[in-house]
Amino acid sequence: MSAKKPGASTRKRSSTRSKSAVPQKAKQNQQTPEAHAAEATIEAERRLLTALCQRSLPLSTLEQVCVRLGTRKFAHFEHLLIFSALSRIPARTPLQLRELLASRLTLLGFPDIDVTCFLEDRPPAESEIPALLARLS
Repeated sequence: MSAKKPGASTRKRSSTRSKSAVPQKAKQNQQTPEAHAAEATIEAERRLLTALCQRSLPLSTLEQVCVRLGTRKFAHFEHLLIFSALSRIPARTPLQLRELLASRLTLLGFPDIDVTCFLEDRPPAESEIPALLARLS
């Protein structure tokens, strides 16, 4: 009379499940070209907004960025909100902008948007702007 242990069959089933779960995770980690393009667009928006927040580029370049961002549909909703708030703030130093940007976003009804990365990350160099603008297409 050989009775099977309940734990033995359970262990075997769970190991079978974990083997089948691995290929599914690998499939989920593969990016489609569309997803990769969307991520590149979001990153370009973020870098361009960083340049606007830090006022790190010549005025003519900042104006070019503003014109381009002002005529597009943003890939990330928070980027739209940040750009809308920035466009309502007169030219200020980055320190003044930090306080004004947070208050403008609060007035727009979005007090929880974290703008720290836009104010503290390394802004793009002027030579990077054409490539970033091209990614927006």
